[in-house]
Amino acid sequence: MAGIPKEHDKLYFDVLCRTQKLETVLSLIHATYQAKKSGVEDVKAEIAKRLENAYNLFKTNIRGTDSGSGTYAGTMKQFESQYTIGHELCIWSNSNLDLTPYALAVAEGQMTIREYFDIFFLSYFQPISGKGVPVLYLILKYMIEHNTKEIEKNSIPIAMEVEAEREDINALCNFLSDTSYINYDGKKLFYVGKESIASFIKRCNTTYLGTDGLIRAKSELNTEEKYITYIMSGKLKSDDMINEPQYLKFKKLLAWFVNQLNINNGIEEGNKTSGKGSNGESIQARYFEWRDYGEFTLDCTIQSGYLSTSSKANYIHKTHTGINIRPKFDKSTKVIRHLYIDLYNDVDHLSEDISKILEKEYLLDDLRLFENDNPNEALIELFDDYCRVIETLTKKAKNNVDYDNYNRLLGGENIILYGVPGAGKSWTIKHEYCDDDDRMERLVFHPDYTYSDFVGQILPRLDEDGSVSYEFTPGPFTKLLRKAYTNPEKMFFLVIEEVNRGNAPSIFGDIFQLLDRNKDGKSEYEITNGDIAKIVYENENHKISIPSNMSILCTMNTSDQNVFTLDTAFQRRWSMRLIKNRFLGDTEKQFAKTNILDTDVTWDKFFTEINKIILSKNIRMTSSEDKRLGTHFVAKEDLEYIEGNNKQNSKFPEKVLKYLWDDAFKFTKEDIFDLDKVKSLEEVIELFTINSRNERFRVFKDNIYNTLIQ
Repeated sequence: MAGIPKEHDKLYFDVLCRTQKLETVLSLIHATYQAKKSGVEDVKAEIAKRLENAYNLFKTNIRGTDSGSGTYAGTMKQFESQYTIGHELCIWSNSNLDLTPYALAVAEGQMTIREYFDIFFLSYFQPISGKGVPVLYLILKYMIEHNTKEIEKNSIPIAMEVEAEREDINALCNFLSDTSYINYDGKKLFYVGKESIASFIKRCNTTYLGTDGLIRAKSELNTEEKYITYIMSGKLKSDDMINEPQYLKFKKLLAWFVNQLNINNGIEEGNKTSGKGSNGESIQARYFEWRDYGEFTLDCTIQSGYLSTSSKANYIHKTHTGINIRPKFDKSTKVIRHLYIDLYNDVDHLSEDISKILEKEYLLDDLRLFENDNPNEALIELFDDYCRVIETLTKKAKNNVDYDNYNRLLGGENIILYGVPGAGKSWTIKHEYCDDDDRMERLVFHPDYTYSDFVGQILPRLDEDGSVSYEFTPGPFTKLLRKAYTNPEKMFFLVIEEVNRGNAPSIFGDIFQLLDRNKDGKSEYEITNGDIAKIVYENENHKISIPSNMSILCTMNTSDQNVFTLDTAFQRRWSMRLIKNRFLGDTEKQFAKTNILDTDVTWDKFFTEINKIILSKNIRMTSSEDKRLGTHFVAKEDLEYIEGNNKQNSKFPEKVLKYLWDDAFKFTKEDIFDLDKVKSLEEVIELFTINSRNERFRVFKDNIYNTLIQ
């Protein structure tokens, strides 16, 4: 699975797993874990075989007539039918069926399977009919709105505002009943959490709620890693426990770290482990509750090979820095004697107080990590000292960087990607330039978009004392300029969609002067703008320029070129890249071969023949080349046929035929449509939808119909 699950037109659960989900997940986890440990060459076959035993151990047959594995006999074909379940429930992280960190934590006894389900449902959502549906959140929201802690099974579709079949509702109820906060009696769901619903619902993740949410999800959760990270990001603790004092959280993190080193060295019993937590390895799942300290996070690195008596290979550190807490071992007994703070890199001119902190030894016995009491003075001292070092060095590093003279990444450029609608301009930006949201600002020009929207504007702000002040609020250009300037080793991208749908020269304003670049990619000329300079350089007298590590990428539909004309002075400052209207690569060609609904006509065939007609009709059409259908004018989902589902089956005609009727052949409908059969767009869509197979194309003239189906 790549990213989020497949979208459906109603609530959906795989028919293979509508009951005993908890037991099924537990079986898959343990079968995978043991198969991976066995060292066999064919891991998938080994998992398939072990899964039968796991089902017999963890599941019961609902009919009570045979074993828990039922008809599952360990064959590869049967096992492959479990793939969807394993990926959607975040058990496997990739096609090699490696366990995700949380599934591994279950396998190794660090987390219960019910805790796993508790976390999963806090962020789980389904893509249904064009919107993201976070099922738990919407059910709890319904309960709050109706001042109750229960919901009738038949009211669940109402709460989620989706269509749902009875068996899928039952599947959802069974699924939720595997959590610790929902019970199910066959007719109703009951909230049984230890805190109020109003408090608990705050921990539900609604990032991808609704239509806009699903659009973002398709873009942002487009890989297995991103989807898994999001789904398993929930918090098990109540609000009070989440906001527990940092000293107590720090004590628990130290206790886990020390205990794990003792396990690795054979001093304590338990499962050995190693890894670099800051890279998201499996050990992070073991201490994730205690790693967040607001201004920074802490991660644990533990030496591979398990024998762990090297302080240089075992440490707690401020994430992605060399500011560490390290253990000092007794080499003969492997016992940790004390902890100390150190720096991975040398720092010049440390202050006297920081130097003294780095000389301290914090005796392990004094910290009382394994006593059931509040953090003592020794532990508080260690935490405060560590925070002091972090704060001082972070501030020092920030103040000492000379960004103007930094060895900056080169190659920034201005590019306009142009082509017919659907040719793949945005796809090209994502796959050839940048797919990292942290290094991008994406916006869309439109007739009302202004310089203030683009660069920034002065807005009022209500201060704590009730007075109103005014300050400059940066726009996307200024925000990205700041990122590029202060992160000189990375390339940043300002992406402007539909650049010719706004008055581009007016929107750029004085920034227009910066678009001339030298051979390195930096602005040839500078401008003065105190508001921008204050945000980007923290110096309002600093001259403004686009650095060499910032590119500006624009898309432009050639069919819309008459909306706002890009004048010559503006265009000459850009490289123009034509995105050719053709299918490239194996994936593209496979998409091209997709049949349109239940017909024998592929998208490639339709696309090619209709575009030939468009190109041949120049008499009454202005720039017919720009009216062609793009290769991705439709998505693969628009071509799918579902028997009896007119809503789904009308997607293609409502998108493609409407475009041909209202735009490409607006003044020459008789060139393509059979006007003896259809007199209006409504009749075109209706005839195409109610017909079946190749007869759908009878909306076109006979010669076109014959060409398409031959």
